[in-house]
Amino acid sequence: MVAPQSSSYPRTDFPEDLECHPLLVVDFAKVKSGDEQEIDQLYKACTALGFFYLKNHGVEDFTEPMFDMGKATFDLPDEELMPFEQGDSGMSAGYKKAGLNNVDAKVRSPTRPCFLMSRADAFARQGNLDTVHFINVAKDDALAYPDVKQRTYPRTVVERMDTVTSFVRTCASISVSAPPLVHPRD
Repeated sequence: MVAPQSSSYPRTDFPEDLECHPLLVVDFAKVKSGDEQEIDQLYKACTALGFFYLKNHGVEDFTEPMFDMGKATFDLPDEELMPFEQGDSGMSAGYKKAGLNNVDAKVRSPTRPCFLMSRADAFARQGNLDTVHFINVAKDDALAYPDVKQRTYPRTVVERMDTVTSFVRTCASISVSAPPLVHPRD
């Protein structure tokens, strides 16, 4: 989860001179209820465009609580967050501090690809460091809570793990229930 700028989600006007690709809006409540026109819309979005905006899926109920969890987590001091840092072991679950990864494609080791560089190597090189911090809760941990499958999390996440678990279950429900509804159309 990327830290929000503010809870009001400021929007800016979209540039009129920027070429855009069409984006179909699919109403998941209609898809689930068997609305053939909406199922056709979903099929078209999946097969012709490759992406779409899904609304009325139930995940919107968790938007504010999840952003609140993120804000509370990112407000913690480094001393509380760093024990939950993802590290260099390849684990994607946990906290990722801003400024830990070199993102400048021009700065590469001539002998080692950038993805093989250690963080110390990335720090030692000149270039642009990332500006994003996030917390990633493993689906396994959310679904197994209070048992730990991969790792533990900051107290601000643990205090809200019921919300995280509900969010994950709702997302999983969508990903399981939608594909069978989109069968090939003649």
